[in-house]
Amino acid sequence: MRPAHARVWMAVPLLLSAMAAHAATIEVFPGPGTPLQDAISSAASGQVISIHAGVYTESVVVDRRVRLRTADEGVVIDAGCTADTALDIAADDVRVSGIANTATALLTIKGGASRTVRVDGRTGVTLKTLNVYGCPGGTGLEISNSSDVKTKLVHVRDGLVGISVRASTYVKLASSSAQVRQTGLRLEDIAPNSPLAGAKVSVRNGLFHIHDPVTPPERGIHFVAADGVAVKRVDVFGGAGTCIELDANSDNNRIVHGLLHTTSGGVFLVDGGNGNQILDPYCNNSNLPPCP
Repeated sequence: MRPAHARVWMAVPLLLSAMAAHAATIEVFPGPGTPLQDAISSAASGQVISIHAGVYTESVVVDRRVRLRTADEGVVIDAGCTADTALDIAADDVRVSGIANTATALLTIKGGASRTVRVDGRTGVTLKTLNVYGCPGGTGLEISNSSDVKTKLVHVRDGLVGISVRASTYVKLASSSAQVRQTGLRLEDIAPNSPLAGAKVSVRNGLFHIHDPVTPPERGIHFVAADGVAVKRVDVFGGAGTCIELDANSDNNRIVHGLLHTTSGGVFLVDGGNGNQILDPYCNNSNLPPCP
């Protein structure tokens, strides 16, 4: 019979081998069927899935803690507008990203009749360097009932609504944008009765534009029963609609350094709530009246 220490040393290589297998990156290439979904379904918690160039014509559900990242330029997930959702984040601590600091290597996600990307009831999700193309009546990125969600360099195009954040907290939208037909950013049911900028929902360095063909009523940013949100350094184009609108149930929000642009008949700001701070706005490149 081998001594105990010998049995321990014999087990070490087996343990290291198992750890290496667990940590190995899964490489995915386009092909028939659902290669990306198959890779996710076979992944262990914590694994990296490296997506190679090509078009993946499938809707994807991420139901475990993994990291999806592009290996090359030209990676497209295209679910079409018959699918309800193109990319559904259905697990906590998921990261989805294109190649950092490479404009042509953003991960492109298309389709989804209701929404293109969904984060619902999750925590610890990070979305970075994504191009999101919505369907005519859908939302590009929908975050709901979630916490600790971070986005950076997420750019939404087309669709009805760009980014929607509802009933969530500890959400950070950084350097993200939306160019859509009705509402660029919708903030709804955020931290009722929260103090000034106390909701832990922040929007920084964003661009929210309404473009033709528009679907009235157009709003660059729309607060609906949203309290305590902090918005800083945003460029908002409301067209003939409204750049920023806060409804009667949206209180204690802070908006700093907003660049607000309209066309003829447009409105810079509608503030129906209480205790909101609008600081240093520039309207059509001027800080003079009628800039609020």
